Amino acid sequence: MYIYLVVAICFLPLSLETQGTTYKDGDIIIGAMLQIHERSGRIRDEGVIQAEVLMNTIDKFNKDNDILQDTTLGYEIMDTGGSYMDTMEHALNIIKDELIAKDLAEAKKDGVSVDGFEGCWMKPKTPISVLIGPDTSSATIGVQKLLQFLEIPQVGFSVTSLQLDDNFVYEYFLRVVPSQRYQMNALVDMLQFFNWTYVSVVYTEGHAGYESYNLFEQAARSGGVCIAGMDVIRPHSISDDDVIRIIHNLARYCESTLSYLSSIINKFAYGGMRVQEFDI
Repeated sequence: MYIYLVVAICFLPLSLETQGTTYKDGDIIIGAMLQIHERSGRIRDEGVIQAEVLMNTIDKFNKDNDILQDTTLGYEIMDTGGSYMDTMEHALNIIKDELIAKDLAEAKKDGVSVDGFEGCWMKPKTPISVLIGPDTSSATIGVQKLLQFLEIPQVGFSVTSLQLDDNFVYEYFLRVVPSQRYQMNALVDMLQFFNWTYVSVVYTEGHAGYESYNLFEQAARSGGVCIAGMDVIRPHSISDDDVIRIIHNLARYCESTLSYLSSIINKFAYGGMRVQEFDI
């Protein structure tokens, strides 16, 4: 009997490791803010896969002349590192690139030589035409408030904040997932279907977690579902003692039939905490 081992290896561009961004020029540039690294510096598998999918998809589009004729796509992938400040720094760089490109275009239009001017920034980049991401609601809201002044469309692939439903305020924002209101209403519908009318809630700390809980509380009250108790998880600083405390709190409400977790704890998902049995 023969056993075959298949190993898939993904290669990150060196610039993503050293500068937090990688760029490929084209007539139209698609920007993407992805979390390639954890705050600890560890590479995040999901972010690498997202970056690889984006780069390979754009390469395939460029090789197919039937899709885009005489037009090439490029990309600029920015690693947020799970940091709000790093995300906002990338947003400011997008604005800088856009303003530089506009100044150069106006100067050329007026017949002004820009040879030496271009040398100040080496070769100016083609600014992005659309931005994908970032992956958290708070960062997306901050970035959108900046980019909307330049009329740059932004597509959210995972953000669910109800605040982003306001098309008047966030005019250039689109998303491909339902908002939290629909998710919480669907959750209460499920509880009613199974006749689970007494539940406990565990949610993650942060804007999305608080908003989810408030929406769930409103929907539960309207749907005749009683909340026995609630606990908050701090995903970036949770310890074994915190998990034990939450389990003990849930055990106090022994008649509770469901505990809703608003998001997966990162440390569990990436092996940062050991799995063990708890005596409650």
